[in-house]
Formats: sequence, structure tokens, C-alpha cells
Amino acid sequence: SPAGRRPGRRGSGPPPVITRDQSLSRSRIDFEVTHIDLGQMYQEETRDLEFPFQCNGPDPITLFEPEVSCGCTAPSLEVEGEPWEFGKPIPPGAAGRVLAVFDSKKFQLDKASSIRILGNAVNLPVQLTLKAFILPLFQVSPRMARFDNLLSRELRRNDRPTRYLEVTGAKEFEILRWIDLPEWLEIREVEEPRPAPDGVGQIRKLEVALNPDVPVGRHSTMAMAETSLGKDLAIQVYAEVFGPVRYFPEAFPRFGLVQPGKTEVVRAVSIRATQDRLPIPAPRIEYQGDENVFEITLDEKKPGLRYDLIVGVLPEASPGRHDGKILLTWPEDSELPLEPREFDLSVIISQSN
Repeated sequence: SPAGRRPGRRGSGPPPVITRDQSLSRSRIDFEVTHIDLGQMYQEETRDLEFPFQCNGPDPITLFEPEVSCGCTAPSLEVEGEPWEFGKPIPPGAAGRVLAVFDSKKFQLDKASSIRILGNAVNLPVQLTLKAFILPLFQVSPRMARFDNLLSRELRRNDRPTRYLEVTGAKEFEILRWIDLPEWLEIREVEEPRPAPDGVGQIRKLEVALNPDVPVGRHSTMAMAETSLGKDLAIQVYAEVFGPVRYFPEAFPRFGLVQPGKTEVVRAVSIRATQDRLPIPAPRIEYQGDENVFEITLDEKKPGLRYDLIVGVLPEASPGRHDGKILLTWPEDSELPLEPREFDLSVIISQSN
């Protein structure tokens, strides 16, 4: 090869450095399309993007590195069917393409991305855009297995409550194993898998069941399963299980800062039978904590159905912070499985002026 030239295809070698303050070309770059609608696609899918263009005018055109929003790979350039580097002048009249790849892995639902084409053509910059509606790799219907207002007494006597969900995968898949399911929850497949309406994906039906020993309270969990597609399947489960008694609110309201002698400041918790046909006895009240601070009464609003635990601050309570605890217990001869309950009390009494 002659000195100063490297072997390779015609025109190879370092492209000339083009700066943004260089004079404009008298040519323009015209794109056949500036917007691509990818429609619906699934997570984990990629789509090739192609924006054909034509250089029109008497001068070469130089394109700089484009500015790309999230979702697209760094674009590449092709001129007359050959790979082309940004910063290398494109001959007048040449045709080419801006190429990129859109990756839906990190997105869901509506997604828009853009590629801003920069250069010295008279009509630049030009914004190339795309949009897509991205469906999750797995779609669960309904979105949650929800168990509301279950009574623990009946839960132990009757068949396990169950809910059914359908999982639509973007392609055929298998559930390999469930990961760290709570002891009170069971999930299993029922029925044979069937093709999705699009003819590509697959639908599997799941039965979600609560075990009889599910603890009283509100439970929210995300059950995770390993799948053959390399992405975990998530099933949201919510269960609300009540014993014979419900408390409103669940925790005793705090007093906060109270002026001395303000005896009208009271807080209360309502103790109610979960069902009218299962009346509850009057609870026993025991107080532990600072003396001469709180006045505690039990108001029988509806004997057997509702009792209000009312706490006030005594006018003779001394300034400072005071803490206490109410222990609520039930008669031992009750036939209902009634659990003891504790309520924490706290008040700060300010100094008198």
C-alpha cells in the first residue's frame, strides 16, 4: 500500500472531525418516516428500528452522534448499504438508514422513545420517535387473589376458601417451583394449559387456597414462582381474617401534648363482635403504668355486641411524659377463642403557665 494509507475498503480510515460550529451544508436530509408505532409487544422483546433517509442537495452532509432517550440502543448508520460512521461526510444524493434496537425489558404499558438526529444539514436537528404498548411477560387475571372478611371460627370448620386466577404468558411456559410461600397459603395448577387468544402465548389456571390455620389479622404477600422463561411470576394475595372480636381502631390513639387540667381530652377504642350471632362477653380491664394519670372506663354500648374502652387524662396528673398499658382479657368460661389484647397509652402534660 502507498505510504500513509491503510489497507481496507475504499474511504476507510479515521473520519474527519466535524464540530458543531462548522458552516452548514446547503443540503438537507429527508427521512421517509419519522415516527414508528410498534403497537403491542411483551416485556423482554426487542424490535429493530429502521429510519430510511435521502440526502438532497449539492453538498455532503455530516451527522453527529444522535441523542437517544431510554429504551433504544445507540443508533448506527448505514449509507448505500454500507456501515457508516457518524462524523464522516455523506455524499450528495446518497441514501441511507438510521438503525437502532428498542428493548422493552424495563418498561410496561405506554412507552415513548426518541432519537434526535444532529448534523450540519439545513433541516437538522430532526426528532425520530417511536411508541409501544408493552404488556408484562405474565398477565394475571384477576390481578389479586383477595380474601375479605373471613371469620377464623368458620374457616376452621368449613372447606378452605379458594380463589382462581388465570396467568397468560407471552409464550409457552412452565411454573418450575414456588419460592418461600407462607405456611397459610397454597397455590397449585388446575386444568391443562391452553393457547392464548393471540395463538402465541399460553394460559395456565391457578387455584389459590388458604389453610385453616391462617392467623387472625390482615395478610398481604407476593407469592413468587420460578418459570421456564427465566423471569419470576408474581401473584399478589391479600387475606383479612377476623376472630370473634374486632377493634376500631386497631391501636389506641395517642394523646400527644395535653395542657394540665384539660379533662375533656379523651381517647377511645370500640370493641365489637364480628358477627351479631356470636355475642362476646364483657372484657376485663387491667391497667399497668404510671399512677394518677389516666381514667379508664368500659362503656357497654350494646351488651354482647359492642363495648367502648374510654381513656381520659386526670386533672391532677403531673407535668411530664407518662406511659401506661391496658391489658384486656376475657372470662375463662367463654366458649369463643378470645385472645388477650394490650393497648399502649402515652401522654405528655405540659408545664402550667
